[in-house]
Amino acid sequence: MPDTYRPRFSRRTLKTLLVVLPGLILLLASLGPAGTDIPIAEKWPDRELYWLEQPDSPYHEVRLIYATGLAIAPAQRLVQQAMAAQLESRLTRHDWPATISAQADHLQLRLSWPAAAGVPDLSPLLQLLTAPEPIPETQLQRLQAQQYLAGQQPDQILLNRFLSQLQPPASPANLADRWQALQAAVSGSPPRVLIGGPRAPDIAARTADSLPEGAPRPATSIAPLQPVRQLRLQLDDARHPSMRLLGGAAAGRDSPDYANELLAFTSLRLLLDAQPSMQYRLQWQALHQGGFRALVLPATLQDPESLLRKAAAPVRRAREQLLLQYRALLDAPSGQLDELVANVLYQRPQQPLDAIIGALEAADEDDIGARMSHYLDPEPLIRIELNGTGLMESGEW
Repeated sequence: MPDTYRPRFSRRTLKTLLVVLPGLILLLASLGPAGTDIPIAEKWPDRELYWLEQPDSPYHEVRLIYATGLAIAPAQRLVQQAMAAQLESRLTRHDWPATISAQADHLQLRLSWPAAAGVPDLSPLLQLLTAPEPIPETQLQRLQAQQYLAGQQPDQILLNRFLSQLQPPASPANLADRWQALQAAVSGSPPRVLIGGPRAPDIAARTADSLPEGAPRPATSIAPLQPVRQLRLQLDDARHPSMRLLGGAAAGRDSPDYANELLAFTSLRLLLDAQPSMQYRLQWQALHQGGFRALVLPATLQDPESLLRKAAAPVRRAREQLLLQYRALLDAPSGQLDELVANVLYQRPQQPLDAIIGALEAADEDDIGARMSHYLDPEPLIRIELNGTGLMESGEW
C-alpha cells in the first residue's frame, strides 16, 4: 500500500501565514541596517578623547578634529584646502599615510590600519602636527589665481556677495593673514581624537596621556557667522545673464530642527531637478548654533513658489533616500565614526549615533512643505539681483 501524504500544515495555518508573513517581511525590511548593533560612544574622563568599540571591524581608524572657526568665503575655503594639503604632505613625508579634508568649520584627519597590525603610539603624530609651517610664496600666488577664477561665474558672483554679508569685519583681510590665523588654530590647540575598531579602548588608553585635560581651546582666530540681516542688492555685469539669489539664515547642525531642515533641502533639490532645463544653484550650510542658505535662480522665474503649486513636494522620496543613506552609513564602521564626528563637533556627544534616523522618520510632511515654501519666498531676508530690475541700485533695509 503506498504511503499516504499528510500535509505538515493545515489549510487554515497556511492562510494565516500568507496574511502575516508579508507584513512581517516589510517590517524587518523597514528596519534595514539600523537594526544591527550600533556601538555606543565612550569618552575618556577630562580628555577630548572618544572611541567606538567595533568588534567586527577589520581595521582601526583614528580621526583628529581641529575646529577652525568659519571658512565659507572663497578665500577662506581656498586657504582651508591648502592647509589640509600641506599637512597631508607633511605627514606622508614622516610615514603617516593620513588623509585630511577641509570643511567649513574644521579640518579632519583620517588614519586607518589593519586590525591585526597592533596598537600604535599616536604621540609622535600629535607632536608633529603642532609644528607650524609658513605658506610658500608660489602656493600663495596659486591661491590668489584660484580665488580670481572662482569668482568669475555669475552664480558665484552672487554667492560671493551673499557670503560677504555673513563675514565679520574683523576677519583676516588677505590670504596670508588667513593662513596665519588658521595655522594658529591648528598648531595652538590639541585636536579632538576619535578612535574606532576592535581594540579602540586600548588605543584610547595609550593616547590619553598625550592629550591635555579639558576641552580644546575654542578656535577664535577665524570669527563666527554674522547674524543675517535684511538686505537688498543690485549688481550689474553685461557679460552675464540675469539671475537672482534668495538667501537667509538656517538651523544649525546642533538644532532640534536639523532633520527637518535636511529633509526640506533634499526635497527642494529633487523639486528643482525635476524642472525642465532649470539652471539653479542651492547652497545650504548647517554650522554650530546656526547656518545659512542661498538659492540662485534665473531672474525670469518671477514666482519661485509657483513650483510648489504646480507639483507636490517630493518629501516622501527625499525621506526614503535619506533613510537609505543613513542606514547604509551606520552599517559601516567608518560611517559610525562619521556620525560620531558630527556629534562631538557640534557638542552632543551623548546622542545615539542613529538618532538622525528617528528624527527623519518623525518629521511632519506639512512642516517640510512649509519650510520649502519659505525658502522659495521671492522676498527673503537677503535678495541679490544680477542684471535685474526693480531693486535699489545698492543698499540695505
